Amino acid sequence: MPVTQDSLVNVLSGVSAPVEQARGLPGWMFGDPDVYALEQERIFAGSWVCVGAEDDLPRVGDVMPVEVAGRPLFVVRDQTGYLRCFHNICSHRGALLVTDPGRRKIIACPYHAWTYELDGTLKKTPHICGQGVHDSPTLDKSLHGLKPVRCATWARLVFVNLDPLAPSLDEELAPLAERWAAYDFSLLRFSSAEDFLLPANWKLAIENFVERYHLPWVHPSLNGFSGIDHSFELFGDLFVGVGSRKVTPPRPHGPLPTFPGLPAELAERGEYPALFPNVLLGLHCDSLFAYVMTPQGPNETKERLYFFSVGEESLEPRYAEAKAALHKVFADINREDMDIVSRLHRGCASPAMMGAVFSPVFEKTSQAFQRMVAERLAEPREPQTVSVEAGG
Repeated sequence: MPVTQDSLVNVLSGVSAPVEQARGLPGWMFGDPDVYALEQERIFAGSWVCVGAEDDLPRVGDVMPVEVAGRPLFVVRDQTGYLRCFHNICSHRGALLVTDPGRRKIIACPYHAWTYELDGTLKKTPHICGQGVHDSPTLDKSLHGLKPVRCATWARLVFVNLDPLAPSLDEELAPLAERWAAYDFSLLRFSSAEDFLLPANWKLAIENFVERYHLPWVHPSLNGFSGIDHSFELFGDLFVGVGSRKVTPPRPHGPLPTFPGLPAELAERGEYPALFPNVLLGLHCDSLFAYVMTPQGPNETKERLYFFSVGEESLEPRYAEAKAALHKVFADINREDMDIVSRLHRGCASPAMMGAVFSPVFEKTSQAFQRMVAERLAEPREPQTVSVEAGG
């Protein structure tokens, strides 16, 4: 189906109706390359997009190439330990600078060896005015450093935003941060990570994550220790999801250290919001997990699971088996989801898939996520120029 402004407005109207009458995004919106291109511009190019974790770049000089909305970028930890993001191109002729994660003392272009400090400053322009003449009287190096992209962190996760006019990350996350104020995220410590490749559209993975209707059939084990009878919903401008008042996963190797000072009612609570557009979070009294979703086109999504424990004590070897076991619980749940979500994706290729019918009890959250998508797709964005200032 052709993607027109009228078709997008019609989709928004359908998904915004009261849940009993609403119709979800039609199947063609999950595999169409034109829809995917529009999502990149109207959603990902103007949002705080998670690209990884601070622990991917633990040392000065660590670099990591990433891509957001089709733009090649890289994140680097500079000489002061500060995380920065830049457009991944040389200011000279636009050659790609960083192709693999690693550690650098400087950023050097492989084409003509123009060289940049880790803070993006242009340092050297070899032989620019002839053999052995490394400086040009007409080139102001201060104007030709790497082009910065806004970069900020929260809960050990790294976010970037291509839009220089967007609100700061702190402003965007304030409602969720306030909700979770009892949890001291400065105590989070990286435990483990795992990569998955999902043969399905990114939106399907997220709308599945934010509802619990499927638990009895897809996740019988999860339903046993975190059943839908204990569930509640979470809604915000930039997050939506579910929670459980009673989460008691199997702990064959004993408990882990917990966030200090939590009220008694949070001891067994779990909350699982999707942070728009691409992070799935799971918060418990003793851990936080995050799935960073990176679309690879309309039909494939890279997922990276990060698992964080609480406090320095949790890094002691005596907790290794307990952390690995809890990581496996949530990784196995994801594998169960991957199977059903891939079936959803294949089903969306059918012209008979005209849009989801939502459960008025269990799927208001899925409807809310789809409405977030439809609202942004139906609202044209003004193209933004490259930012000249870094920071959140």
